[in-house]
Amino acid sequence: MKPEIPEELKECEVAIVHKVDTVNFKPHPFVVGPKHITHASQYCGGILGKETMQAIPCAHCGRRYEEHTYDTVVFIKLKRNCTASEIQPWLKEIAEKVTRIDGFAFIETEQNYRIQG
Repeated sequence: MKPEIPEELKECEVAIVHKVDTVNFKPHPFVVGPKHITHASQYCGGILGKETMQAIPCAHCGRRYEEHTYDTVVFIKLKRNCTASEIQPWLKEIAEKVTRIDGFAFIETEQNYRIQG
């Protein structure tokens, strides 16, 4: 489940949060199959949630849910050229207030904005 960025942290003077996404799946994204659907309908009121994922192994490889890992990354677009000292306080605030973030990535813009110095 991807963390939500609080509205007040989605944008600062020099950048904006584009999206939060999961990357670097190991060994791959957890695969849901027919057994998961059956389990969810029989034991979880039809809700396909973490309980079902933990009860039934991956439909692709048979490994447990906990053995499928990934990183959660905040993708950011710069609004102008800036310095590292201008953007760092905002990034630190996001990292402190939003749990389950593994890193940040900057998206290339048409204007080719950069962090300088």
